[in-house]
Amino acid sequence: MNFTLKLAAALLALVAAAHADDAPDPVRLVATNYPLAQAVLSNNCIVVTASGQVAVAWVSAQNMLGRRRLLDDVQRAYAASRPAGKKAGFTITPLPGQTNVWHYINKDNEPSDITEVARFGPDAGHAEMLFRVDGERFFGNFKVVLAMQAWPEGPGKTCYRAKIWAYPENGAVRFFVRQLGLIERFFRKKTGEIELIARDVVLQLNREQLVTYVAPTTAH
Repeated sequence: MNFTLKLAAALLALVAAAHADDAPDPVRLVATNYPLAQAVLSNNCIVVTASGQVAVAWVSAQNMLGRRRLLDDVQRAYAASRPAGKKAGFTITPLPGQTNVWHYINKDNEPSDITEVARFGPDAGHAEMLFRVDGERFFGNFKVVLAMQAWPEGPGKTCYRAKIWAYPENGAVRFFVRQLGLIERFFRKKTGEIELIARDVVLQLNREQLVTYVAPTTAH
């Protein structure tokens, strides 16, 4: 999951749309229209969400989210934001011959493939992105769907929401580890860690303007 949360770091600053817990989930309803996402959502997934806002003008958010090869820019901005001499914690590279798939390697050399499934907008008041990630971590192989939304909230502010559905593929691991809550705690811990990365990446992508970071609400 480390891979997805770090990817979200670059985009979390630009995602949004809250909904009541007892209401139909509009993000999930959209995601189920895509077979790559539905193949994950049809399982009993672990769900992690995060939301908040950053002091980034919507016109700048639109520019970022509208970039044709957004993940290429995420990799460049993250690497550029690292202190001199400090190795980046991950790398994202385009998969040869693919226009919407990237290969991710974290600092522990654990691989994942990231697929951009769909993108809506950005328009005057809304943007959405949908990703699927397939990889391997200490608990075995997994599949993840990551949905991100963003919208403007007054002058100079962008609100966001990210939602992650994670499905460990190993049945035995899924049963015993989930009973102990280890994977859920792992996901939530990483959600907190990405906020610092999000700040660095957003500042790098907006280096020509002053950006004041606003801490997000606690992940739940």
